[in-house]
Parts: sequence; structure tokens; C-alpha cells
Amino acid sequence: MRPFNHPCLWNGPAWPYSTSVTLAALANLLNDYHQNVVTKDDYVALLKSFAATQHDPDGHPMVREDHDPDQNKWLAQGANYNHSRYADLVITGLVGLRPRGDDFLEVNPLAPASWDYFCLDGVIYHGREVTIFFDRTGKRYRKGVGLHLLIDGTEAASAPMLRKLVVPIESRKPPSVGESGGGSESSVPPGDLALKSPTGGTLQRLPNGKEEQGR
Repeated sequence: MRPFNHPCLWNGPAWPYSTSVTLAALANLLNDYHQNVVTKDDYVALLKSFAATQHDPDGHPMVREDHDPDQNKWLAQGANYNHSRYADLVITGLVGLRPRGDDFLEVNPLAPASWDYFCLDGVIYHGREVTIFFDRTGKRYRKGVGLHLLIDGTEAASAPMLRKLVVPIESRKPPSVGESGGGSESSVPPGDLALKSPTGGTLQRLPNGKEEQGR
């Protein structure tokens, strides 16, 4: 990157919004096209690199306007510059909840086949509450082995390994703010809602709604 005394330049910095658009395009390519150039591993590697930038020097979650492409530091000032679609990339790409306009629920995880577990819980989709989880051994969530798709707490489909699942879903009026589409209780045991991180730890949901990385 060519040095210049200005923080907002298009001469090499990584821009969170542009990186988000690129990752969304890769997920669309992997889901909607037949090709043998881009792989799931490519998507996960770029998402992992992107995830490493989503914090300030002290490790707290934060996004600025642009990031140094070679060093772990933000270039522009101004914290919480919300140009990152990181959560969307995890939901629609990594976990694989693919938005559709018809009455079908499609899930096609791009998560690594080597992962032992992950869970996305309490997502309101077409007015229904959706849970997606993968448990290689069945011991993490104690709800069965493999990939499972639940609608309003009832299992709609499953598979022994990660693969695409498509099931009918009857749309309903979305619940009001503060309400739940399928009841107030989680579809998986409390305290076990965790996403296995690429470093081998887990991101564990805390009572205050924040997340921490465990081992």
C-alpha cells in the first residue's frame, strides 16, 4: 500500500463493506452456480481473516472505515463505523440460512466439515422461529447427531452430515418486538448455544447477551 497522509484511500486498504460484499458474492457463487474454482474452504479462510479485524487494539468488538491490508490495525478514525455485514455473513453463509421469497426454508452450511458443532437459535424467518444446529457426536446439544433444522421448536429436517436441506415453511405474521415465534424457551439446552471458533475455542452466549471465547 502506497503511504499517503490521508486515512480514507482506495490504494490498498481493506474496507469492511467491500469485504462483506465480496464474501456474500462468494456464498452466492457456492450456492447458486456449478464451478470448481472457489471452494467452501476459500470462503471460510476469507471469513476467518475478516473476523480477525472486527475489534479494536484492546480486543473489544469494533469496526472502523478501513483496515490496513498487511497489519492488524485500523486506518480511519471513528469507532463503530457500521459498514460490516459480519453477522449476516455468519448467518447466511457460514451457517447457511439462505433467504428466499417463497414458502421454503433452505439451509446449506459452508461451515468446515471438520467442526464438531455449531448452533444458530431463535431466528425469526417468515414469521417462524428457526433453529439450525450441527452436532457431530450428539453430546453437545443432546438433540441428536448431525445437522438439524427446527421450526418453532419442532424438527423439520435432519442429515447425518453437513449438506443442503430444503423444507416447506408456512409463513406467518412476524411476532411483535419482545415476543418469540415459538415460545420463550430455547430449542437447545440453555448454556450450550455455542459456535465453534476457527481457533478451536468456542463463542459462548452469556446471560447479558454478549459472547466470550472459551476453550
